[in-house]
Amino acid sequence: KSYRECRQLFETYKKDNALKFYCYDMNNSAQSRQYFDKLAEYQTVIDGKIENVADNLKSQLVGVEGSISNNTSKIEENKSVIAEVQNELKGDISSLNGSISQISSKVTNVENGLSGKLNTSAVKNEYYSSASEVYSTQYIYCYKSCWC
Repeated sequence: KSYRECRQLFETYKKDNALKFYCYDMNNSAQSRQYFDKLAEYQTVIDGKIENVADNLKSQLVGVEGSISNNTSKIEENKSVIAEVQNELKGDISSLNGSISQISSKVTNVENGLSGKLNTSAVKNEYYSSASEVYSTQYIYCYKSCWC
């Protein structure tokens, strides 16, 4: 754009009060003083906004620190509860291992006792025939003579 067009645009902005366009002639001491007063006013507004933001951030930080402290104490409580449960489970597992060992030895004893008293080949034959209600006469004879 030409100088003339720019000058017209500048004059239009100066006359339009809705734009709040400020123009200062720095060669005029009164306007120069107004310019620096306006800068000081803007600086005061900016400083106030910065102070408000800083205060807001400080209060939020205090809240976050409180939440962190609260959560840290809850984590410590949970750690102790977890340790207690782990100890209880270790005891339960140890007890179960003992019970399993006892049951395993009882099953072994029963198997050893039955193997001498049952005709295992007759039982196996009937088991593999998939007739669930059919029993070998040898098995029934042994069953009656062993347990009756």
